[in-house]
Amino acid sequence: MNALAELHERTVAIDARPIAGERLEVRAELRDVRKIDLGVTLGRRRPAGVVHHMVLEAVIDAQLVVRAIDARMETIPFEPSDRTWGEGCRHILPHYQHLLGTRIDASYAAHVNQTVGGPLGCFHILSMAQCLPLAVRAASGRLCGGARRMPASGRVMVLDSCSQWTAHSPHWGAASEAQGAGFRDLRRRIRIAASVDDRSRLGMAAELTDQVEDTPEVRAALTLWLEPPRFAVLDALADLAGTPFSGCPAALGGVPRLHGLAIAKGFTGAALDRVAGPSGCAHLAALVIALTPVVPQASGAMAAFLQRPSEGRMENRAAGPQVDSCHMWRAAGPLVTLKNE
Repeated sequence: MNALAELHERTVAIDARPIAGERLEVRAELRDVRKIDLGVTLGRRRPAGVVHHMVLEAVIDAQLVVRAIDARMETIPFEPSDRTWGEGCRHILPHYQHLLGTRIDASYAAHVNQTVGGPLGCFHILSMAQCLPLAVRAASGRLCGGARRMPASGRVMVLDSCSQWTAHSPHWGAASEAQGAGFRDLRRRIRIAASVDDRSRLGMAAELTDQVEDTPEVRAALTLWLEPPRFAVLDALADLAGTPFSGCPAALGGVPRLHGLAIAKGFTGAALDRVAGPSGCAHLAALVIALTPVVPQASGAMAAFLQRPSEGRMENRAAGPQVDSCHMWRAAGPLVTLKNE
């Protein structure tokens, strides 16, 4: 990236390992590092450094149902105070118990949004929760090269999960059946770096590495250059390495079709239509899901760097895009009408 300045970095680490009782223990950790000083906003100085550090842990059974879950917040932007009506980010943590019994299937994303999304939860823990399904599938023989030995119950998930797992693919007929749930160790690392260039474009560079037991490491990268104020995609580049099948690079053909899409409601679904599914790649899909929620963080930092007003810094934020993005930013909550000092 031809960067003028680094703005923001997010890392997401997901580790999974089989445990007793045909279950999978999953730990996700998210860390946001702001690269620039925002000055005083919302009555408090916002220096560079770690601004969010969240952990989400879950136990998944052989049917990919959540049987235990715990969410923690190590570093948060809002502690309870008089200015926040005595509320803080951590007040929402008990809500994540509502995810018990949730099945990781095609309905998972919508169910999580309805249960702990928006004003019902935390935007950053939600981001981790939305990253879990593809990681769990990678750890359970239901994705990519690991599906060469898929559990019998996983065939419906594997079919059309990427360009190499269509019904007409030679891999489909050659796959063997794994015993049990198919769980194995997984180490997934995602890094998203945001920067601004000398043309005042926002650059978002995402990288993913997957290490799954008994399969080669897979690497994927996706870079988007966005034009404010709509943050429409001006350029999109992607790369795959260490892929399990010779046909995998063909999945990159959908990446140019991201051009013109704006980062707004519906972007993730529209982007996945282009780079995921039976003509795409599940690792590029994982990068889209992880990258999209970082754009609002980066855009605020870019506005501060360029000394432009952003919705989050305006005195009247009632119409800002962050409203209802989390419990603290709910429309009737303390932050919408809070004035800067």
